Amino acid sequence: MVKKNHYQPRRKFLQHSAMAGAGAFFTSSLPMGTLYDTNRWDENIKSKGYAAMDSSGRLSPWEFERRPVGDDDLLIDIRYASICHSDIHQMKGDWGPQQYPQIPGHEIVGVVAAVGRNVTNFKVGDRAGVGCMVDSCMECGSCNHGEEHFCERGETLFTY
Repeated sequence: MVKKNHYQPRRKFLQHSAMAGAGAFFTSSLPMGTLYDTNRWDENIKSKGYAAMDSSGRLSPWEFERRPVGDDDLLIDIRYASICHSDIHQMKGDWGPQQYPQIPGHEIVGVVAAVGRNVTNFKVGDRAGVGCMVDSCMECGSCNHGEEHFCERGETLFTY
């Protein structure tokens, strides 16, 4: 009898989404279904979000600009974002002095709106997600047992 790897669906998602790595950046300013004009590589991207302006924990609408899509980047039109307890600690300054404004919600799901010239594993229109961690070796004992946060090679990148 072959033992099924219970982590396989999660592992496939992590491997696919990890390709975005630290090169991914996000915006929620695009109307649903609108795709970014990938011919405009040199323009900043107008974006909107809900930001903490101070340590009160209150969020307010905020408009800002992101840098243009780089050669190794994805632009993700965010459809859903999660605010977890680490976001709350961060924006309230529980872990030390903070820079404001800041937009909590480092775990996101959306649709790829643009890809950089060097990106090969994603295309415009693909669904993409970024969890609390991306990248890991996916080969060491910890990674093979579903504990990528303990990657023995230290290749895990935490998004917060």
